[in-house]
Amino acid sequence: MGKRRRKNPNLENLSQKQKKHLKEFGERHPFDDQVTERGENTQIVRLEEKCTSSVSESDGEEEEEKPSAYDKLLLSINPTVGEEDVTEEEESEEEDGDDAAEDLEKAYEVEDEDAEEHGDDGDDGDEEAVGLSEEEDAVGGKQEVQDGEFTDETREAEFSLESNLPADGEQEKHHKAQEDVYVEHQETELSEIEVNRISNGSKLRTQIKWSRLGVLHCSCPLERFPAVAPSSSVSLPPFHKTLEPKVRSLGGSGLSALQDELLRLMGSYRDVYYPECSVLSGVAETRQVYCLHALNHVLKANSRVLTHNAVLKQAKAVDEDEFRDQGLTRPKVLIMVPFRDGALRIIQTFISLLESDGKKMDVSNKKRFKDEYGEEPNSKPAGLHRPDDHHAIFSGNVDDHFRIGVSILKRSMRLYSPFYSSDIIIASPLGLRTLIGVERRSSA
Repeated sequence: MGKRRRKNPNLENLSQKQKKHLKEFGERHPFDDQVTERGENTQIVRLEEKCTSSVSESDGEEEEEKPSAYDKLLLSINPTVGEEDVTEEEESEEEDGDDAAEDLEKAYEVEDEDAEEHGDDGDDGDEEAVGLSEEEDAVGGKQEVQDGEFTDETREAEFSLESNLPADGEQEKHHKAQEDVYVEHQETELSEIEVNRISNGSKLRTQIKWSRLGVLHCSCPLERFPAVAPSSSVSLPPFHKTLEPKVRSLGGSGLSALQDELLRLMGSYRDVYYPECSVLSGVAETRQVYCLHALNHVLKANSRVLTHNAVLKQAKAVDEDEFRDQGLTRPKVLIMVPFRDGALRIIQTFISLLESDGKKMDVSNKKRFKDEYGEEPNSKPAGLHRPDDHHAIFSGNVDDHFRIGVSILKRSMRLYSPFYSSDIIIASPLGLRTLIGVERRSSA
């Protein structure tokens, strides 16, 4: 309910002087007090002349003061001076009286509002306050949704590694592939002495020449890890069942010499640094290679976890420490690209590699991803003359603040998955920095 504005009827009957006195002293002049009639006889007391003069002066405050000799002299010189002084005094008294009346009205309004809040209308006030708080909470909730990032948490059970079983044929194939480099990489244990040697940075350096990549500068931290062999001695890694049809189709004529040698190095789980890639040539080739290697690693790791979970469910007396197949969190691959357009092309490459023989991938939030990471129409002015490398780098969506989680299980892919439920995280350096909260380096 609205607040009612009520005026005190007693203020309308007061004169300007009475209002001014009420404003200054907070109470009416004792002369204006309304005395009730009493039955007692009135006593007449004779006062001295001094007392009578003081009483007469107090009683004559409301009457017009008689002009003094000085005032009479001024009036005789300039009759308008006295009139201006009188009018100014009257105007000041009227203004003071109006201000006092307004202040008193405001005071009465505040009292009325307090009375309404604590009185019979208190329920309405409480309802109004509750409504405001609900509106504020709603606004705050919307702000959190707008400021926060979208994550798809509706399909957690479907993509969970703990609640799913391996697909048909994966478990048997996993046990047959004991010679897989991935299994050797996962089961390799380092002694404390070897860890200290790696920490000290001691490395064995060699060089070898491959046909397409040229001279490779290799550094190995431990003797038991062999150096890179010639390209003819390094074979392609075994691929996951889901990727085999696509790799067979690429193996015929799809893989170039550059892709073949890069895939052999990455499949042996060696750290590869290849700075010879140009934005005008070789970007699509290298992207397809590292996306294929990342998918192969993720699919094998997930199949290994699902297989071990099935074994643990069937056998009750199995030691859980025997299957060391995962870390504290699920993410396995981090891919960093400068702009959103790079993330869009990586996801498109993932989908093209996982789809084969007419089998479509179930990709959730695909439309949202295209809207947020695709290039908006007419976003760039036409007629700009720039070099070819500039167009190659800054084509598409050039937003450099983003991060997105991707989870893959069987023949399904979920975009915008929570990070701790993701297999792959694609992010820009700025998006990753704001996520982990790295403090800014102090300028030395």
